[in-house]
Amino acid sequence: MRAARHLGPREAVRLSPDPRDGSMVTASGRLRRAVQTRPPGPRRATGETDPYIGLRGERTMRGRRSTRRLAPALAVTALVMAGCAGGPTTSAIGWDMVVISDSVLEIGGSVGVAADYASWIEKDLGVDVRVRSFFFGGATSGYVLEKLRSDTSLRDAVAAADVILFAVPMGEAKELCPWNAAAYKPAPGSLAEYEACASKFAASYGADAEAIVGEIVSLRSPADALIRAIDMYQLFYPAYQAMGLGPVIHDMWVELNAGLTHAAAAYGIPVAKVYATIMGPDGTTDPVAAGDVQREQLHLTKQGVAKVALLLRALGYEKTGASPTP
Repeated sequence: MRAARHLGPREAVRLSPDPRDGSMVTASGRLRRAVQTRPPGPRRATGETDPYIGLRGERTMRGRRSTRRLAPALAVTALVMAGCAGGPTTSAIGWDMVVISDSVLEIGGSVGVAADYASWIEKDLGVDVRVRSFFFGGATSGYVLEKLRSDTSLRDAVAAADVILFAVPMGEAKELCPWNAAAYKPAPGSLAEYEACASKFAASYGADAEAIVGEIVSLRSPADALIRAIDMYQLFYPAYQAMGLGPVIHDMWVELNAGLTHAAAAYGIPVAKVYATIMGPDGTTDPVAAGDVQREQLHLTKQGVAKVALLLRALGYEKTGASPTP
C-alpha cells in the first residue's frame, strides 16, 4: 500500500467524507473540526464589529510517518526520538496539543500558527498531533485567566496535554485606550491619554500573565509536557504611527511582552520572540509593509505564520522548567 503523503505546513487541504463515520478526511489522514462558534466572551459595545473569530475545535493531522502506517521497528524509532529529545512520551502514537489564545494563533495565511507548528512536530518527531483549540476572539487577558480557572473542559484539556502553546491576549487595549468600536481600531487621542492607558495596561497585563502561567503549570507541569509561549507583534502599527503615537506604543508593547517573559521564566518556559522577529530589533519595522501582517493590521499573513511556526520549532522539543511549588 502506498504511504500517505505528508501534509506540509502550507499545503492546501482537500477533504472528502469518511464512509465509516461521516467525518472529513484528507489524503494524509483525518481532520476533525468542531462547529465554528464563538465561545462566550466579553460583551462589545453596540455596533462594534469584531474581526476576530472565536473557535474551539480539534484537528488531527496524520503525517507521512504516522505510526499507524509504520512498521513496528520504525514506530519504536519514532518513540526513541521523542524520548531522546526530552519530549512527552505519554503516547507512542500521538500527542495532544492544547492551544490557548485569541485569534492570532489560528487566523493567518491558510492554516494558522497552531496548525503549522503541529505539522513541524509531526515532521520532526514522526508522531500524530491532535490540536485542541481554545481561542477567545478579542478577549482580555483577565477573561482568559477566568476561563482557565472555571472552564472544566479547558482545565481537563490542559491537564492531559502533551504540548501546550499559549499567547496572552491584549484585548484590554480596547477598554483602557481610546478605541473606535464601530471601525474596530484605535481612536485618536492625546499623548497624555495614551501614556495613562499604557501605564494601566502594562500593570494589569503583567499581573494577569503571571496568574495565567501559574494556572497552566498548576494543571500541567512543564516537567511533564512541552509548554511554549509566544510574545506579541504590535497590532495596528501603521495606525499608531499615523497618529504620531509610535514611541509611546512601542514602549508599552515592550513592557507588555516583558511581563509575559518574566512570568514564563519563573517556570523555565521558553518564549518564542515573535515581536523581535516581526517588528525588527528596534521595533520599528512596519509588519504590514513587510508582508507579515494582513492589511487589517491584526492577523498574520501566510508569511508571518511560517515565521512564527519556525520560531517555535527552533525552541526544540525538550521539556524544561520546574514544577510549581506546593
